[in-house]
Amino acid sequence: MKGKFLLLANFALILTACTTTPQQCDPSKQLGMLDKLSCTMSHSYDQRITDKEQDIAYEQQRNAHAQADYAKTQSQQSALNKTISQKQAQQQKISQNTKALQQQVGKKQQQKQATMQEIKRIEKQISAVKSSGKSAAQQQSEIKALESRLEKLRDLANDL
Repeated sequence: MKGKFLLLANFALILTACTTTPQQCDPSKQLGMLDKLSCTMSHSYDQRITDKEQDIAYEQQRNAHAQADYAKTQSQQSALNKTISQKQAQQQKISQNTKALQQQVGKKQQQKQATMQEIKRIEKQISAVKSSGKSAAQQQSEIKALESRLEKLRDLANDL
């Protein structure tokens, strides 16, 4: 009878081992002696280790992909920062060129204004020579010199 009981107990233990899942064999939980034996006999401990190793491998693969994505993003960010720096340098150069051109235009306007004042002054001199009491030859000589100078100033004003 003891032999039958032992055989029946072993059979029950084997059946219990077959129904034990790897999730039930968590070593962090308190398990009874029969549960531990069941986990060992059903290879649930081994299956749990294999499952956890697969989980780790999967997470490592995800981590590697995430690191590759991060490196790609960093590279793109670096390229973008370089482009931004180049554009800012171009913008600064354009701003400097614009400022220099504005200064040149201002100087040209001042020169033109001064030239126009000189033209008006010479025209007044021509009028004064014509109305002066000087001889015709003397007036003609002075007017010719003033008109020559006036023509040069008008050419200069047109070039400005």
